[in-house]
Amino acid sequence: MRDTERDLTLRLEVARLREETARLRQELGLKNQNINLLTKINRNMRAALSVREVSYLLLTAATAGAGLGFNRAALFLRDPDSDRLRGIMGIGPDTEEEAHRVYEDADRKRYGFDFYINQFYERNFAISGHFHDTVVRVDCPPSRSNVLHQVLAAKMPRIFSETDAPEWKGAEVLGELFTSEFLVASIANTTEALGVILVDNFFTNRPIMTEDVWALQTLCDFGASMLLSARHYEEAEKRSVIDDLTRIYNYRYLREKLCDEIERGRRYKRRFSVILADIDHFKNFNDKNGHLTGNKALKDMARIFAENIRTVDTVARFGGEEFMVVLPETERDGARRAAEKLLAKVRASHFTGEENQPQGRVTFSAGVASFPDDAEDFEGLIEAADRRLYIAKAQGRNCIVSE
Repeated sequence: MRDTERDLTLRLEVARLREETARLRQELGLKNQNINLLTKINRNMRAALSVREVSYLLLTAATAGAGLGFNRAALFLRDPDSDRLRGIMGIGPDTEEEAHRVYEDADRKRYGFDFYINQFYERNFAISGHFHDTVVRVDCPPSRSNVLHQVLAAKMPRIFSETDAPEWKGAEVLGELFTSEFLVASIANTTEALGVILVDNFFTNRPIMTEDVWALQTLCDFGASMLLSARHYEEAEKRSVIDDLTRIYNYRYLREKLCDEIERGRRYKRRFSVILADIDHFKNFNDKNGHLTGNKALKDMARIFAENIRTVDTVARFGGEEFMVVLPETERDGARRAAEKLLAKVRASHFTGEENQPQGRVTFSAGVASFPDDAEDFEGLIEAADRRLYIAKAQGRNCIVSE
């Protein structure tokens, strides 16, 4: 009898060891798979400079069949100044029909990780779809009643089941998207909480396993340093194209922007215009009030311009007391109206020292030029706008000349 019991115990122990061996092999396989994935991401990260590029790499790694294979993934990053979490990007199908088509196509053609990355660059970083559009609408203040902030504060991943009734305060729109089991993992290092990634398997209903949690958190830990590097790069890049005094774009950025608009105009037969403005009698203003007051006037003028143009428009300091506004999709008449609106705002504004100006107030003169009617290259547009600015000065200043 004792021998029988001993044999049974031995068989149970062998069975347990086999199960443990199988589990360890599976875990090792998953770890090797994730190491390979991180290697692929690292290779692509070397060329990724912007937060948008890094964001796409992380979400693609989370969703691609060659990656972690979740159905959908969304990235939310924390604003360091306000602690608000803002939706940056969402990747995933919008409908069940689209999901089946995408998954079948991926299985049939065996797309690798690099395929999706190349597609992103070919689309010029464009992301579209209802899922993405909904994610980027999220802009929630810090709240303990928000699952995103809860995970970010704890710096611990968490699975939310269908029965958890997650709290979406400040991000209620996500409650309409994530109606089944989902996983949230934090992106953070030892000193800073950067954001969270939210994933689910909405279409396949594949259960989220412990190894999925480990894999996503490993991806997020790896991505934290990449996102920080990208943010620092963008901040340095921004400083290099911002005018130190006025805090609007400088001539370097203006030239790049204008050349981009010219190329876009040529390729797609689009029209656009520029406004070249010069503060009237600015030498007199500096002579009478001093350069510190003159600098304040330049900053005030830049602020008025920046606050009274469209979000698609660009204002830059052209040099000295000159400013230029680039207006995409705008013909000559529209640009003239925009310039007149700016001039009216400046006339109605108070400038320290304005009483010492010949007209008793600060004004500007401006010339308008349009692509392609006036010129089809950078130098030609600048010359056309400058010529009309000179005419405006000759006509008594405080006016706009557009033809």
